[in-house]
Amino acid sequence: MVLSEKYLKMNCLPLCMIYLGIVLLLAFFQQEYSVIPQLNQKMAESETDVTSVIESFMRLRWFLIITPAVSILVRIAIISSCLYVGSFFFFIEDETNSFSRWWNITVKSQIIMIIYGVVVSLINILISSEAALAFPQKISLLVLFDSQIPERWMQIPLLAINIFEVLFWILMSHFIAIKNRITLKESLRFVLFSYVMPYFIYMCFLVFITIYVS
Repeated sequence: MVLSEKYLKMNCLPLCMIYLGIVLLLAFFQQEYSVIPQLNQKMAESETDVTSVIESFMRLRWFLIITPAVSILVRIAIISSCLYVGSFFFFIEDETNSFSRWWNITVKSQIIMIIYGVVVSLINILISSEAALAFPQKISLLVLFDSQIPERWMQIPLLAINIFEVLFWILMSHFIAIKNRITLKESLRFVLFSYVMPYFIYMCFLVFITIYVS
């Protein structure tokens, strides 16, 4: 509890910079030691000329490296907004309520997803891209179906509920309980309403788009 309170009091800016640095390094190393070698191998094995594909990738390389870092900031901003909007329904009498409070909690909770990204990236670099693609399936509800679901739209909601995502909900609920001096049960209810419910709505939207496109 004491460690959690000290962690919540840390300045968000250095932590965000660390997150971005980690994500940028992971994106660079994945390209350097996984994507580029695979492209070179395909060029050596393929009878067709894939030089144009490699040239296109190299032109977009730095954009592809920066994109995951930007997505992290966007994710933090969206989650913080969901919590902030939801707080008006749960903490009506709290006059100190502010967006910065929920930004702080979201940034501190995001460490779970950074660890997830590190694990997947290491699997991709050290083992194979196939193993990295299989890892999310093994830690999500999709594992219960032995990956035998042919329709992609059915896989989306099952992949969305994985161990790291659930740990993210729990850690965020823990920090909210400390920050707002409420019980963990109350904070879990708040997270389910303000973040998890919009999260599932977003998953349903992706399912709809996938079905529509296919």
